[in-house]
Amino acid sequence: MRLLLVLLATAGVATTVAAQSNSIPRQSLSLDESIQMALTNNFAVQIARYNPRLSLYNLGAAYAGYDPLFSVSGQHDFSLSGGGLDPVTKLPSPASESDDNGFRSSITGGLLPWGTTYSVSGNIQETYGQTAGGPFDNTRGSVSASLSQPLLKNLWIDGTRLSISVAKIGLTQSELGLRGQIMDTITTVETAYYDLIAARENVKVQEQALQLADRLLAENKRRVEVGALAPLDEKQAASQVAARRADLQTAQQQLAVAQNMLKSAITDNYKELHDTDLDPTESLSAPAQIFNLQDSWGKGMSLRPDLLQAKLDLERQGVQLRYDKNQLFPQLDLFGTYGHSAGGTATEFSDGFGQLREGNQPFYTYGARLSSSRPAPNTSKSVRRARPVFTRRQRSRPSRKNWRTEKAPVSWFCSCNAT
Repeated sequence: MRLLLVLLATAGVATTVAAQSNSIPRQSLSLDESIQMALTNNFAVQIARYNPRLSLYNLGAAYAGYDPLFSVSGQHDFSLSGGGLDPVTKLPSPASESDDNGFRSSITGGLLPWGTTYSVSGNIQETYGQTAGGPFDNTRGSVSASLSQPLLKNLWIDGTRLSISVAKIGLTQSELGLRGQIMDTITTVETAYYDLIAARENVKVQEQALQLADRLLAENKRRVEVGALAPLDEKQAASQVAARRADLQTAQQQLAVAQNMLKSAITDNYKELHDTDLDPTESLSAPAQIFNLQDSWGKGMSLRPDLLQAKLDLERQGVQLRYDKNQLFPQLDLFGTYGHSAGGTATEFSDGFGQLREGNQPFYTYGARLSSSRPAPNTSKSVRRARPVFTRRQRSRPSRKNWRTEKAPVSWFCSCNAT
């Protein structure tokens, strides 16, 4: 009779648990589906996807250093001055009036990839009015282009090329960071997925162990009732049932933790999956795989995103070092300007444009400019400029020791102008 009551109670508990488990919605999930959901919804991956975009914008901003500044303006000036007495004739002189219309346009700040700077400018101005000598009307203007090419400092690298190189490296690093985050996410999902399978199988094993312990307890009770077994054996069987029940509760807790770990990895809204029981469709298997140690080392050194990022960081520091080294050279530039002017006989805008189109009044300038900064010993690292200071005695008795110099700039300039 006692055995029948135990069996009925066990069946009732099993029926209640089964009813509760059936009321919880289940979602079958494969490993590929889990990885796809994680790559779509995982917050860390979503944030990492923005980094290459930001780096690409930074690269575009670095290339903006090559963009010149275009400006155009128009202006009208008027001037009226009162008359007075002529200092020679002592006669009153009439008032003078003048109007000025001017237009200017320019392209400045242009930079080429090899360090050449350029600018283009043009202006035309018409002035007319009335003076004591009578009416006047004249037009003048010019169009010119200027180039400057560094030969030492800023020749093979300058600030713009430094920013572009650093931005390119940063873009590659951000792409590697995204790749590393994706790899970490996939690894986390795979681990959580197979941990869930293992936890579910462990629950099944513990349930079977509890069933066997219950069966052993029932058998021992029946043997004790007929006197074929000592009561101590029944107590030992009861303790085994309690131990198996505790193991089952621990396994169920581990299953719940594994469920939460997988849910957290594949969704950005945990509330949607909180009341859902994930059911992995894969099974635990251990296929034999053969790895080559040297090949694994080679792949690890060439494919690991963190190592590649470290190499790129060294490359970035090398670019910065190359720029700093180039900045130690003196500034030696070749420059030149060529253009055409208008004026003289021109009275209207059309006359000025015609003279500029004919190009009969050219002008040009070319030359070289060398500037350097020589730091004196025992000075601070900050760049300070001062002129040599000397006293009356030093002027009478020049001596190299008596000079006190702090970053004395030395400049040479040579140019040739022609019109």
